[in-house]
Amino acid sequence: DAGGDVVIVMGMPGAGKSTIARELESSGYARLNRDARGGTLADLVTELDAGLRAGKRRWVLDNTYPSRRSRNDVIECAWRHGVPVRCVWLATPVADAQVNVITRLIEIHGSLPSPEVIRERGRDDPRYFGPDAQFRYERAVERPTIDEGFTALEERPFVRQSTPNAGRRAIIIDFDDLSPSHGEALRQYVADGWLLFAHAWRPRVARGEMTSAAVDDEFARARDALGVDITFAYCPHDAGPPICWCRKPLPGSVLEFALRHGVALERSLIIGHSAADRTMADRLGVTFRAR
Repeated sequence: DAGGDVVIVMGMPGAGKSTIARELESSGYARLNRDARGGTLADLVTELDAGLRAGKRRWVLDNTYPSRRSRNDVIECAWRHGVPVRCVWLATPVADAQVNVITRLIEIHGSLPSPEVIRERGRDDPRYFGPDAQFRYERAVERPTIDEGFTALEERPFVRQSTPNAGRRAIIIDFDDLSPSHGEALRQYVADGWLLFAHAWRPRVARGEMTSAAVDDEFARARDALGVDITFAYCPHDAGPPICWCRKPLPGSVLEFALRHGVALERSLIIGHSAADRTMADRLGVTFRAR
């Protein structure tokens, strides 16, 4: 292959880089990804150098590459072998990237992992990380420019696809907004084919002032009072900078419910009154209705 090129696909964690890289892989590019291979970005450059020296001239490297310096190592390596480098920058908004990360975590872990599990698994698996990783990237990223040595620079917007194999509708409510007087309306929603989901924030669990069993009892009493089939979930984490994916407006619990039950979020409805409810609806692409 006398031609070829090296493609850097960069963006924040959860930007959608893997999708682009797999497309290039299917057309003959060899892929170098730190999540899959482990090690450091420098290790990937070493592997790229060996591959170029062996005559393989089509490569895609999909990693965050937040700094000009990290990208320069790839550019210099490729140019030493006479191979041009182009950049695809996924300028994905953090809200969309959050949805991507949460979905991937649920898929690889089987459920939404707790902060403790994320810290433990994240030591060996870079796919496990909390919300702060994306905020740090957003603050620190150096925008790519053509004068770094790229032959082409493409800024690609993110386009969310509809959830595959999902067609059910759901009503999503804050647990603390529910009262027995809502039972009749909720039963009508169920009769019309809607699923019901209610989420609570219980920071007293993290403070040791409330047990998980007490929250479960609270949910059981509410279910009996409403007389309707409804799924409950809660975030037990305290206030402050987000360490979990389940405290609104972060949509971890809603996404876990939707993935488990085949819910099409674009056909669903969030009913609430808080800024967190509205923000979560915007992030998920769910219609919001003020109560």
